[in-house]
Amino acid sequence: RYVDSLVWQPREIRLVGQLLQQVYANNQVFRAGIKPLFTKSGRYPRYAGQADTTALRLAWQDAAAGINHILRVYLANTKPRYPAIDSTSFRRGDASLAQQLRKLVPTSAKANKTSAVYSLPLQAALGALRLNDRDEAARYEPLTGGLNAAPTAAVTRTDWARYPYTVILVPGSGPEQPGVALDSAGAQRCRLAAARYRAGQAPFIV
Repeated sequence: RYVDSLVWQPREIRLVGQLLQQVYANNQVFRAGIKPLFTKSGRYPRYAGQADTTALRLAWQDAAAGINHILRVYLANTKPRYPAIDSTSFRRGDASLAQQLRKLVPTSAKANKTSAVYSLPLQAALGALRLNDRDEAARYEPLTGGLNAAPTAAVTRTDWARYPYTVILVPGSGPEQPGVALDSAGAQRCRLAAARYRAGQAPFIV
């Protein structure tokens, strides 16, 4: 299958992880560019306390696993964790998916040989998401700008010890179409979240 030529195999993931660790240890320029991502950016809290080389290997494994998951769900029609809302928009074996994907993703003959090893699976995964209208992860970028600018700035000034919870998360309850009024269930969830916010349960609402 087409997807089998794109996904990262376990042996490849291990090998790339080892090579990244070697480059990190021996290349000062590479190390200077990567180290702040784990020590200052706050983007990798899962690896806090790990050695830099270990954090780099784990971050790579997560990235490869994420690409593989996207390719299997949205190209190979593998059932996702929540099929009712996350399944592919195309039927299994739909030839139009491959045809449209070829227009979005460069072939290996056209791709830069030094970058194709990583860029082809990545671009195929991004193309599959685009064709399935699954752009939610980037729909509100930049996440630290716009309506989120003030809350982002407030994070560094927040006295977290004052609150029993970090954030109040309000689950969605429709509508998904512009111009459609918020239903009673959604309104009630918002009221409950606002009441808990005013009661000092958490400093932020999402």
